[in-house]
Amino acid sequence: MVNGAGFGLGPFVGGALYEVGGFVVPFAAVGATMMLMSVMYIFIFPSIKSARRAYSGSLLSLIRIPAILIMSMTVFFAFFGLAFLDVGLGPHLKTFNLSVIVTGVIFMTAPILYALTAPIWGWLVDRGHAGRIMIVVGNLVCVTGMVLIGPVPIVGKSHLWLTILAIVILGIGFACSQVPVFRDMLMTARAHGFPDELETHGLISGVYNFFYPFGAFLGAVVGGIISDRIGFRWTCSVIALMVFTMVMVMIIFMLISRHLSHKRKSQDEQDKGSEEIPLK
Repeated sequence: MVNGAGFGLGPFVGGALYEVGGFVVPFAAVGATMMLMSVMYIFIFPSIKSARRAYSGSLLSLIRIPAILIMSMTVFFAFFGLAFLDVGLGPHLKTFNLSVIVTGVIFMTAPILYALTAPIWGWLVDRGHAGRIMIVVGNLVCVTGMVLIGPVPIVGKSHLWLTILAIVILGIGFACSQVPVFRDMLMTARAHGFPDELETHGLISGVYNFFYPFGAFLGAVVGGIISDRIGFRWTCSVIALMVFTMVMVMIIFMLISRHLSHKRKSQDEQDKGSEEIPLK
């Protein structure tokens, strides 16, 4: 939620500071704020002391788990698309002759909706609702948003209201697809024998925070290059296809996992039944 709020307020506040003092002011304000917060952390955060002990898990063994890898790729493609929009949406909005402030407001729409809806999706996941179904649905919603934001040339001409609607859809879908990921990865790691300790949380956080900036980096660079070649609208089509393909892979994996789970359960019941037959 805080991540979304920061992404949302950044373009708006940065645009306002740019209008007031030019290019240097937004960076100076952010830098001064970060330095102040760093000093506050020293006095606010408590020191944590724990006894050193052997830890059985490793990053490589975590990545080798198919479900963890698939979840990581959903994070990668989600932030790939989001970073591309950070690069490509600005030039696209220039065609509507908007002011810097209005452009900043449009940019902050999706992250603010992410911040507002993330607690709702988190509440649903904590209540035991199917997190992977939410991830699939959220990514399909994001695909819809990517198709409409250009829009894809076969949909029709570009309109400001359609672009704003697509951004709203992306904000809601992005939250739905990303909020359950960390919890699902943690439960998967536990199911594969990883201990429920801070070190496991740290490993999962490390995996998530690797694929997230890696996807964001490639989304900005590769997405920008592709956009220069084929244009913003067709690039959105390519990214929508990439995310849709990842969703199909995840659905197939879920179906195979469910089939194997039912098969193992049936086999265990048969083995248990055979053990209970009395000897004569």
